[in-house]
Amino acid sequence: MNQVKIDTILEAANKIFVRYGYQKTSMDDIAREAMIGKGTIYHYFSSKEDIFVAILQDIHKDMNTKLKKKIKKAKTFEDKFKIFLTEPISHFVSNHQLIMQVLNEDSPVFLKKLMDFKMDVHTNFINELKSIFNFGLDHGVFKQSYVKEIDKVIEFIFRWIFLGGEHVKINITEDKIDEIKHDYQLFLDILLNGLILKEEVF
Repeated sequence: MNQVKIDTILEAANKIFVRYGYQKTSMDDIAREAMIGKGTIYHYFSSKEDIFVAILQDIHKDMNTKLKKKIKKAKTFEDKFKIFLTEPISHFVSNHQLIMQVLNEDSPVFLKKLMDFKMDVHTNFINELKSIFNFGLDHGVFKQSYVKEIDKVIEFIFRWIFLGGEHVKINITEDKIDEIKHDYQLFLDILLNGLILKEEVF
């Protein structure tokens, strides 16, 4: 596999997708921009959907590498958590023209190809978030009343970041009402009282 040609194709495609949009971009457009025969492009990618997903994978890989390095350097839970929340946003802003096309795309074929990518992204983020909170647990930074609720706190934060995950569904059954009340009370307590254990002032 010729990585140089792959990188050339992806760089050219990125420019064309931003310039014309996903729907209006053709393989011919990408071939012209890359100055590579269309047949050569098909040797590496079966469709423009595959090229688009490959670009997204590169963007996420780059962001994930930078995120992990910054989190590793941070010394406190607060700093690690702030980086986790802000770094992806900065990366989104840098690539917003491309990423917004994903959010606005409703083609069944395209969405199917995105599914595995989205699941990988979700898995990476949730694992990193758990790692940060485990650091907090190890260093005793949380209020004792929340220690047993950390998994639920992580779930809340993760859903908030991903705007409800893959799909937002409202499906409340009677036997779930008490659990839902507890979950929302937990979230409200965190908003009002905070999660971090603070030193008492006398």
